[in-house]
Amino acid sequence: MNFNKILIVLFFPVWVFFQSGESSYSSEFKKIEHEITVAHPGNEDNGLEQSTLVEVRNKKGMAVEFYMNVESVICVKSVCKVVPVRIFWNNLGEYQKYELDKGVTLEKYEADLFEKQDYVKLHSILSNLDSPFKNVRIDEILTVADETHNDVDAVSGATALELDEEDTVPGAALTCFTLWHWAHGDIETIIRNFTGKSLKKQVFKNYLTSIKENEQLFAIEQLLETKNYKKNLVDAVINETSKNDNLLRSTFKYINNASDKKYFQAIEKLFLKGNEKQKIIALNSLLNSKRSVSSKYLDGLSKEVLSLKTYQEISIFLRLMKAKNSNSQEVIKHTIPLLDKDLLIARSVYWFLKDKNLSDKQQKKLAVFYSKNKNQL
Repeated sequence: MNFNKILIVLFFPVWVFFQSGESSYSSEFKKIEHEITVAHPGNEDNGLEQSTLVEVRNKKGMAVEFYMNVESVICVKSVCKVVPVRIFWNNLGEYQKYELDKGVTLEKYEADLFEKQDYVKLHSILSNLDSPFKNVRIDEILTVADETHNDVDAVSGATALELDEEDTVPGAALTCFTLWHWAHGDIETIIRNFTGKSLKKQVFKNYLTSIKENEQLFAIEQLLETKNYKKNLVDAVINETSKNDNLLRSTFKYINNASDKKYFQAIEKLFLKGNEKQKIIALNSLLNSKRSVSSKYLDGLSKEVLSLKTYQEISIFLRLMKAKNSNSQEVIKHTIPLLDKDLLIARSVYWFLKDKNLSDKQQKKLAVFYSKNKNQL
């Protein structure tokens, strides 16, 4: 099918129409068709349907763009005009633009045609990740308002749905709803997974060290999806995460699915290199993990206890040691100096050490602390 491309220039309200189609890509690009199953909330019971997603790869074999032809509306009662729309995404599954077939126009309520500004506005709506259409049900759009009581919503047409004018094309709420969910539904994950399969090791590294957080998150997500735990890539994930707390959630999903060896190595590196929040999360992960952790490993972590600066860090450290390494002489040796910290921290250390098998020197230090602070314990 030949499509007429609508170029949207947000700074200049001008629409440029030009012929698109098979010649849009040079011979350097390869197109691959994927038959996919995708859900749309406008279909009955969020039903699944088969669609053809086209992947465009560059000469290096890397996915650079995707597009798919969809219907402009989910027309439940077959009383509306349905026209094909081609939606484009980048290789991270992020909506980019849409195109219409040559000579095709979109319609509003009561057969009004879209005007130029409506096409621009539709692109803006589809670009909005937080559009109210994200949380709207199709039955809310298809519910007809009570016109006899002047209850028709002028913004969304003859529906009972109330939307701000900037959030929809007046009279075309169903089209906006339908296309928004095509642009931002299951297809995002599907595209990201196809892209991940096309990436080579060095490209993953480039994504991980990117200045764009969305590319870093994508790389970590796809390393998990493809079960890629090569040492240099795991090291890169930890290194970048130690600089950016926003990567923590994805990173822990990734390392929690690694082998024991890779998991413990990653936790140790994050504990050593990370900030307060990262150290706490690393220690919590060890505390709640069902993996068998050796005393030798925990003894090694205890060497860093004096570098912990806050009560929260030391509290979770002591909980971990009590639960999984409670009788270690190494831990006792490294925690005894914490009795000289501020009282809140030192008090926790005192109760941790109180029932331990201490040397005479250590027992004396504990007794001195008790004598000095017994009224505050």
